[in-house]
Amino acid sequence: MNQLQNFSHQQFGELSIIRINNKDYFGATEVAEALGYANPHDAISKHCLESGVAFHEVTDSMDRTQQKKFITEGNLYRLIVKSRLPAATQFESWVFDDVLPTLRQTGQYGGPRVLSEDEQRIESLKLTLATAEQQRKMQNVLSDHEKQLDELSQKVDEQITLDSGEQRRFQKVVARRVYSITEGKTEAARLFREIHREIKDRFGVASYKDIKRRELLSAIKYIENWIPRKVS
Repeated sequence: MNQLQNFSHQQFGELSIIRINNKDYFGATEVAEALGYANPHDAISKHCLESGVAFHEVTDSMDRTQQKKFITEGNLYRLIVKSRLPAATQFESWVFDDVLPTLRQTGQYGGPRVLSEDEQRIESLKLTLATAEQQRKMQNVLSDHEKQLDELSQKVDEQITLDSGEQRRFQKVVARRVYSITEGKTEAARLFREIHREIKDRFGVASYKDIKRRELLSAIKYIENWIPRKVS
């Protein structure tokens, strides 16, 4: 049975946690916003594994039923690791050292029943052991992710092509170079064709969009110093 719990933090705002098949899932957008991502949707798409994303029907403040996106602990770690927010470690501590242990121990957040002294000692020991085990697992996961991120970073420069912003930057450099040579429309059109043809040949691509990110500066420098074969 799926159980949805809503938690609140003065610094990080609201956070929804749902238990699906004995596994905790976290409100994806809420997590990304709490970790300071300017574009939560883009961050979730870029850093989270699709296999760790689930949708659940929820009712919003206007009593409307909507499908809400949730992510697994693994994807939560990924967003924490990639976050540039200085308080990301505080958010991590709140979730894993406060919310989850209390939720799993009492079935609710912020309102545990009063225990006897013996029960308190037993539960305190259990919580200490659970926290230590969780921290050990978290350290192992973070170490694995750091290794994966290092490997990914090495591949980025080799395999990733220009994104939309870099493509626009490249187009502007091409246009600036062409119009520094001629203002005539016919001649400019010819130069555009020629310069794009030479870019394809020089960098071995089917289109300027396929230029590798690591070669962007070289391509820009080439364009800035490009001389047409013939100027009308």
